[in-house]
Amino acid sequence: MSATAVRATSTIGDRRLRLHRVVQGLMWLSLVVYVGALVGHGDGGFVPLVDGWLCVVTQLLPALVCWLWWPYAEGRRREVALLAAGSTAFALGNIVLVLALAGDYRLPVPSPADLGYLLFYPCVVAALVLFVRREHRVESGTVWLDSLLGALAAAAVVAVLLGPAFDLTSRSLLSRSRRPWPSSR
Repeated sequence: MSATAVRATSTIGDRRLRLHRVVQGLMWLSLVVYVGALVGHGDGGFVPLVDGWLCVVTQLLPALVCWLWWPYAEGRRREVALLAAGSTAFALGNIVLVLALAGDYRLPVPSPADLGYLLFYPCVVAALVLFVRREHRVESGTVWLDSLLGALAAAAVVAVLLGPAFDLTSRSLLSRSRRPWPSSR
């Protein structure tokens, strides 16, 4: 490879690195501005600029950072792609919600926004599983079983702790599903 070709590829790499640093700086700046705007407007209801669009920007920029790092994540591309897909889905779900709130449109339940919010979790869990599997290849199956049991125990504890919060109102979907038969009265 000639010196000119090496210089051209390093220039492209430098540009990408600078772009990534600029986007990462914008991400942190938008977060600081968003938190400041939230503190500034207090509990004044829905403010489209702060609660809507600034919130969307603070969610889209981390997704963009993930997608920009994806080509450089040698050996970890699947994990980074899953994190990028999850954060993008979450941001897209929030865009749907903000557009609905800005247009006084009532979304159905479940809505496309819910789909975006819910896709985040399986993507992140899959990325974590791939990461742990790659880092701990020598571990036996009993470690995986122990981890699964620990996760199920933690989920049971959270369910017990949050159970009273779901029982507070009889209008929630969870409390309605506990009645085995519809009442005839």
